[in-house]
Amino acid sequence: MNEADVTGGLRFALQSQDERLEVAASSAVERSLERAGIRIAGVTTRSHLGRALGGHLFMLIAILTFMAMLMAIVGLLGLGSTLGTSVLERAREFGVMRAIGAGDRSIRAVVLAEGLLIGVMSVGLAAMASVPLTWIAARVVGAASLGPTRSTIVSAHSIPLWLAVVLAGATVASLGPVHKALRVTVREALAYQY
Repeated sequence: MNEADVTGGLRFALQSQDERLEVAASSAVERSLERAGIRIAGVTTRSHLGRALGGHLFMLIAILTFMAMLMAIVGLLGLGSTLGTSVLERAREFGVMRAIGAGDRSIRAVVLAEGLLIGVMSVGLAAMASVPLTWIAARVVGAASLGPTRSTIVSAHSIPLWLAVVLAGATVASLGPVHKALRVTVREALAYQY
């Protein structure tokens, strides 16, 4: 504190992580220091600090999760729009496919495969970008809220889980364009003007 007889804080480590023991030990240390004539501004136990930080981090995580969900929804809407445009531009292709004997199943498979391929590619790009972006976010947000961070841990379960979510979303986003592609008749496709 740069003042005589004043300190910014004392830390005591206990062998046990039991919260009741923390409270009892901090009370005993506080009483002992007060009997020695040392004034105490405040006492904080590790578990109390953990709950306070957890509450703050919960809000931060909730906000970041909400933003990620919004971005995912916008991405899926963009995928549906892109596939819809692709189906419109490829109307003649679907008409020719029908003319040579392709059924609804084949046309559905083409549009769904395109949507799923875009989804898989997006997960691959996101996985590559997520590591450095997570490191930067941990440094900026972590330093602002918790002080310097020691390391960044990448979850081994998050990428496969996200892949499953994206594939399910890409399938749903492809349903509208698939329906459009299935309605294209040979006559309409050949008469379609760009």
